[in-house]
Amino acid sequence: MILNLIQEYLRQKTVIINASFDGGIALKQIVTEVDMDLIGASESFIHYQTYITDIENIPGESYKYKNVNVSLEFIIHVANKNYTVYKKVFDRYVFAFMRVLERSKNPLMTFSDNDISSGLLLLDIQNVKIVNADRFEDEHYKPTINFTLKINDNMNTSNNILKSDSI
Repeated sequence: MILNLIQEYLRQKTVIINASFDGGIALKQIVTEVDMDLIGASESFIHYQTYITDIENIPGESYKYKNVNVSLEFIIHVANKNYTVYKKVFDRYVFAFMRVLERSKNPLMTFSDNDISSGLLLLDIQNVKIVNADRFEDEHYKPTINFTLKINDNMNTSNNILKSDSI
């Protein structure tokens, strides 16, 4: 449920970036495959995958407030480590995504989606940073954006167990 909410939040951010480049390469979330060989080698998409690396209670706060550390891993097909493609992709998409996330802080960010959960609210984004900006694996460029989301988990005050889609 929390992953779905974060993915919806990020999907809305990709719409902003994709709208900036009419008909160009588009950001596209990987939703079904984690095997690199099954992701298309097309340069018409920049694929990304979202991972929650850890969740912790915020010290000194009520147990319904948590920090969720998120890793946004990009997977970009770049034949022969072509530096001009790397430079264009980094500036237009990876750095742009970081800037869009940072701008979410002003005015104070709040995000929820009652179709996903009525008990979860994203309150703030912190520590946005690009890591692995020089990581190439085979014919893929794989930079990562890490950030922390502060969430309010209102359902934590009830006896209800969070329900998620079946696997």
